[in-house]
Amino acid sequence: MGGMPLSYLIYGAEMDDFGRRGLPQPAEMQLRVRLLDALFSYGPAPRDGQPLLIGWSTQSPLELRPPDLKAEVQQQVLMVSRPQITAATDLVTLNAGWMAIRFEGSQVNLCYGNQGAGVSLAPDPIIAEMSLPRDLAGLQPTSLTLLTSSDGPWMEGTAVEVYDWRDHAWIAQPAAGQPLELAEPGRYLSGDGRMRIRLTSAHAQMGFGCVYFDATVKGTLQ
Repeated sequence: MGGMPLSYLIYGAEMDDFGRRGLPQPAEMQLRVRLLDALFSYGPAPRDGQPLLIGWSTQSPLELRPPDLKAEVQQQVLMVSRPQITAATDLVTLNAGWMAIRFEGSQVNLCYGNQGAGVSLAPDPIIAEMSLPRDLAGLQPTSLTLLTSSDGPWMEGTAVEVYDWRDHAWIAQPAAGQPLELAEPGRYLSGDGRMRIRLTSAHAQMGFGCVYFDATVKGTLQ
């Protein structure tokens, strides 16, 4: 859902309803929204694409009470776990959003735009690594489509390369800023479910906005 906050995906209907009626959101909902957005929505830190199981508890394992102060205490605990993923069939189709992304290097300029977490162009090449969820790491791809996009038009002179795990080389791609289906997908997805992309620009501009990476994958599980 692009840059939409996780809290709105969960509580959007209720939030809109309170807004239409001109009523403030209940304190419990406000607290939950702040917890979710602090962990998953605000700021440019990328999160992986694996499904999350989210639950709430009003009983905290850690009790905090200020000393020598009479205070009312309201506890709200956010519990997050990663459920095991199993496929109902041998053939698996993963749409955009399933792969976790990590940018290499200490000088990467992370940003947060209208499609979520991305990276700004810089003078040095940008290397991103995307990986499948742990339970799907052994997937053998029959189709692999690289998705690159940006805030605004794709800048001229910006090139994308994908790492070939078989020949241990970077392979330049003929187009960028649009879906690109990779020939021989098994060369570009490692045995443990990783894909590496390198972005270079002849005219890097820090104010250009965010550039985004994603992929769709089809394949079989062994």
